Amino acid sequence: MNDNSSRFGKFVELKFSDDGQIVGAKIDQYLLEKSRVIYQSNGEKNFHIFYYMFAGLTEQQLVGLLLSPPEQHRVLNKYGKSHIYESEDDFFHCQKMFDELQDILEMVGFTPEDILMIFTMLSAVVQVADIEFDTDQDTDGAYIVDEYVLKVVSQLLSIDTTELATALISNVNVTRGERILTLKNVDKAKDGRDALAKALYSRLFSWIVRQINTLLAPDESQA
Repeated sequence: MNDNSSRFGKFVELKFSDDGQIVGAKIDQYLLEKSRVIYQSNGEKNFHIFYYMFAGLTEQQLVGLLLSPPEQHRVLNKYGKSHIYESEDDFFHCQKMFDELQDILEMVGFTPEDILMIFTMLSAVVQVADIEFDTDQDTDGAYIVDEYVLKVVSQLLSIDTTELATALISNVNVTRGERILTLKNVDKAKDGRDALAKALYSRLFSWIVRQINTLLAPDESQA
């Protein structure tokens, strides 16, 4: 188990040829602490990748991912700090780690399109959690306060804005062929939003592991 803020368990299986050469590897991951995406105790941080991303991407790349300054995103600044990096050295460390991460991804075999997709999804995770709700006085149901954030998330995920909004603020049940829509209250809408952010991060993490396993798999002749 990692002893830092990027917590998950992993088992690495190395594959050898008959003459003792490493010819491939396989990673099994488990116990990803996906709740950390949304909640961190005071003094704790979110997953390292988010801090690396904001330190390492250029301003143009951050704009392309529709990101605001990191201090403005709820999951990175729950306690309202003026800076998410503890010091200038911390920022430069995250920048260095970002560059190393990019090199490793490319070395393993991730394409530029794969890497862009990863950071697009991470941007979506951060900004899904920024969607805020309030109570509609006429219906007592939740509504989305700032539709700009909703549109940003929809664009990043390449999904329809109305469909995403409907999924966030309502439940749909089908009874005897009839589609019944009920509005969520604010607490339920927030729970659904946070569950979506955690699920997106978890799915992305699992996809990265599967891709690594595919790229590191030995040739059939060597297996």
